[in-house]
Amino acid sequence: MFPVRLIVIAGPAGSGKSTLANSVAEDLGIPHLDFDTVSHEIIEIRRNENPELSEPELLETFKSERYSELAGAIREHSRDLLIASGPFSQHARSSRLWSDWLGECGEVAEVDFIWLHLDPEIRMGRIIGRNSPRDAQVRSRDQGLERVPWPVIGHRVVDAGEGIDAQCREVIRAIL
Repeated sequence: MFPVRLIVIAGPAGSGKSTLANSVAEDLGIPHLDFDTVSHEIIEIRRNENPELSEPELLETFKSERYSELAGAIREHSRDLLIASGPFSQHARSSRLWSDWLGECGEVAEVDFIWLHLDPEIRMGRIIGRNSPRDAQVRSRDQGLERVPWPVIGHRVVDAGEGIDAQCREVIRAIL
């Protein structure tokens, strides 16, 4: 094991985290560890143990366990450059939570935290369009989405309203 350089693509639901992370990973030829994909198995186990929980309740109840799964996947990876994507909404607003999570990741030499910013109305349209069970509570809101607070940890903002190619170029230019 050696120190990893970690690129984190974060932002609220519907901002395009996975899409951008997949694009950057492909362009750089590096692995992408997606929060939802990495924690899928643990969610399936918890779903069977807790059938009374709705999908949003399940995801919220076991959120910290899911982040631990992602940290473990980073820790176990043998590459020196990785991309991880996920909401990181609470982590981005708490230096302590962020620091604790990074500690779980093992030896991290450097982190590039990319925050995707997108107008709430556009995010809502994307969320409605993907029609995922995980977004049920969000889709049912009559008042729409609120603006998400900016991270308090060090970050770079990428305008998720730009095309994916432009976003990808911006991230690669920022990290290289």
